[in-house]
Amino acid sequence: YTNDCYYQCYFYMADTTLLRPALQVAVAKNFPTYKTFIRIERDVTHHAYHDFLYPTQEMQEYMADQKVILQLRQAGDNLRDPHKLEHFLYFADKQAREKFMNYARAEGFTVERQMKYDRKWELPFELRIYKTQMVDVESVNKTTKALRKMAKELGGQYDGWQTAVIK
Repeated sequence: YTNDCYYQCYFYMADTTLLRPALQVAVAKNFPTYKTFIRIERDVTHHAYHDFLYPTQEMQEYMADQKVILQLRQAGDNLRDPHKLEHFLYFADKQAREKFMNYARAEGFTVERQMKYDRKWELPFELRIYKTQMVDVESVNKTTKALRKMAKELGGQYDGWQTAVIK
């Protein structure tokens, strides 16, 4: 974890008896110009991990968007041109899906497909919408964050996005 020009490492282990001298040697050998401060404390509930280190739901969603964009780049997409981004959503009933479609259209999206699955799913009403936009993590995340929020308000679920590679 890096913050405010400090590099912090967290380790969870059962026995810390020889930890301090081992860390001092490792840091001195690999980072001789670094000033070190080592604090060892018990965290049996893993509070630091769960409440500080582990990414929030919002951060996980940002990382998911980032991952798709990285995959596009690795596939040879230069990401300079706008892309048709398709978004997938699911709702418990037709009325919630209709309300979302009205919201999406007002935000410049086009409804591409509506389906109802016959299986006994909790959210059987699928909606696929799209919008052409630039593909950078800030723009995409702004879009997906808004779609997730509205879907959640209507009892639905946002299930991600896709686009074609443009070379």
